[in-house]
Amino acid sequence: MTPIPLQLDLRGKLNNFKVTPSSAHSVLPLFEAIVNAIDSLSDQKENKSKEISIVVQRDESQPTMDNDANQEKLPIVGFLIEDNGEGFTDDNFNSFCTSDSTLKIHRGCKGLGRFTWLKVFNEIQVKSIFKIDGIFYQRRFHFSEDGIVNHSIEKTVDGSIKTSIFLSDIKQEYQNKLPKKTLTIANKIIEHCLSFFILEDMPRVTLSDLDSKLVLNDLFEDEYNKNKSEDNISVLHNDNTYPFKLLSFKVFSNVSSDYKVHYVGNNREVMAMNLKNDIPELKHSLKDAEGNSFSYKTFVSGDYLDSHVNSERTEFTLPSQNTLGLSLDTIHQEVVENTKSKLGEYLEPIKEENRNYIQRYINEESPQYKHIVKYGLEKLEELHADMTNEEIEIALFKIEHKLDLDIKLESKEIFNASDTLNSDEYKEKYQEFFEKVIDSNKTKLADYVLHRKTILDIYEQALTFDDGYEKEDRIHQLIYPMREISDNVKDMEHNLWLIDERLSYHYFLASDKPMSQISEDIKNNKRPDLMIFNQPNAFAEGDDDLTSVVIVEFKRPMRDNYTDKDNPVSQVQGYIEDIQEGKVKSLQGRPIEVRDNTPFYVYIVCDITPTLKKIMKRASFKLTPDGKGYFNFQREYNAYIEVLSFDKILNDSKKRNRVLFEKLDIN
Repeated sequence: MTPIPLQLDLRGKLNNFKVTPSSAHSVLPLFEAIVNAIDSLSDQKENKSKEISIVVQRDESQPTMDNDANQEKLPIVGFLIEDNGEGFTDDNFNSFCTSDSTLKIHRGCKGLGRFTWLKVFNEIQVKSIFKIDGIFYQRRFHFSEDGIVNHSIEKTVDGSIKTSIFLSDIKQEYQNKLPKKTLTIANKIIEHCLSFFILEDMPRVTLSDLDSKLVLNDLFEDEYNKNKSEDNISVLHNDNTYPFKLLSFKVFSNVSSDYKVHYVGNNREVMAMNLKNDIPELKHSLKDAEGNSFSYKTFVSGDYLDSHVNSERTEFTLPSQNTLGLSLDTIHQEVVENTKSKLGEYLEPIKEENRNYIQRYINEESPQYKHIVKYGLEKLEELHADMTNEEIEIALFKIEHKLDLDIKLESKEIFNASDTLNSDEYKEKYQEFFEKVIDSNKTKLADYVLHRKTILDIYEQALTFDDGYEKEDRIHQLIYPMREISDNVKDMEHNLWLIDERLSYHYFLASDKPMSQISEDIKNNKRPDLMIFNQPNAFAEGDDDLTSVVIVEFKRPMRDNYTDKDNPVSQVQGYIEDIQEGKVKSLQGRPIEVRDNTPFYVYIVCDITPTLKKIMKRASFKLTPDGKGYFNFQREYNAYIEVLSFDKILNDSKKRNRVLFEKLDIN
């Protein structure tokens, strides 16, 4: 029985063809046409001089500025690609008309590249002069979503073998993503077709754009091949070893901040991954010994990548995790380590500069993190001078948190090693660990931990008093002396850590002071229990800008008569409004400007009674996981408000300090 051939629905094929508008995909049709030309020249036996000509077509009807440099700003509307290869012989034409053709599968060709032409361009015209048995033929046709139209073939007396592919009328969504500059297009062609340029018989490729003309072979030789290095790496996964080849280039012209790894499949670039997130130092320019800046490109290839390329060559069909096979992330990690090693001498000056900057920042802005320099140096290497102060603070906090966790894990290892207590190795480990604990707390550990334990005992005892008003004052006095300012209170005389450890590091604090004594412009006797102005940012526009304002309000324990008008939320909102509207000054008369975008952090300390629960519900506060408090961010006040029960403060403080108490056996 004669088989019935399948029909191709070209429009359906295009609908399922994944070439989304992007800077990488918009130039895919050009790449595919160039690679087709290279293949055609490989099959051409007669011409010794193999050439490919690429002409950029721009919309010259658009108005331009008054100099030639602005010609590159004209929108690109198409490309003309010409070669003197074998041409559209019957075999090649039939292959072109066949989806997923296997004619050139031995070269990694999937027979799909021409579909990218129709995804990006509305008009494709083909003209090809070729020679069969000494006779020249000319074939012409248009390629559209309707298929091959206006096809003709005839003998010709023109004795010059040449194929012209004219990609025109680019679709708007792809035109917006195209690179604008000729040199950028040239470098992208080289990067995509790198494996072909490495071959000694690469055709001569010229790129013409208005009045400029580049020979890509010369550009490759001058800017890529002269500074090339080769490496082979092996990636182990599930007892299998996968080899990959790395070609790395230092490029001294067209230097950009894009330090990328280009992943290649079947001799074509499939995707690129930026290295800046993996190697933060690459956010700065790399320079050689003579001070010349260069960009760095690495191309990764291997059989494993070749066998995992999708049909459109736009991505790899690799698992996201190693559970189903070797993932691209794992390959990339190995490539990154290789790159770090290769660029070590160029990265070190940048690392040193970053180290000095971060060291100065810690010394001058956040001395509480000094111990990190000694014990968290490896993590500090990830910080760099381009980070904002907020990013640095967050990073330092995370490093300190990780260091604290490491100390805790190390403590278990040391104190559980009962069988080696008398060994020299144990004594050495214990001494190192003890020094680390001392450094991380920056004080005499035993005395300070004992102080905290005593304060928690006093606080717990204060909660048992019957008189609510006395209890409120006792707790306030315990956390911070009443009717005092921070200038008169030493660090060990307050216990702000009961509420939040970070409150201990403040710029100015007023405890139970009428706001009229703090500001000349606030004419009332409102008195927040605690009002804290955090340290000005040294890098802000004004010397008096604040990083934040903190308000702490204590309410009488067991109070259960809150109303919509008389409740702690409304009370602290009134404080914020007064602060935002007035020019606040310290008691020394120093002006402190509070801007509209200055964040407020509010802590309301009270018992969670039925009327308070109703207020919290109406104000859209969320219950904390332990059910002993509430929290909410009120955008209109730029304020984060926490409602903490007296019991929550006690329980949370005990949990935070438990490990220290246990180590000193005072729990």
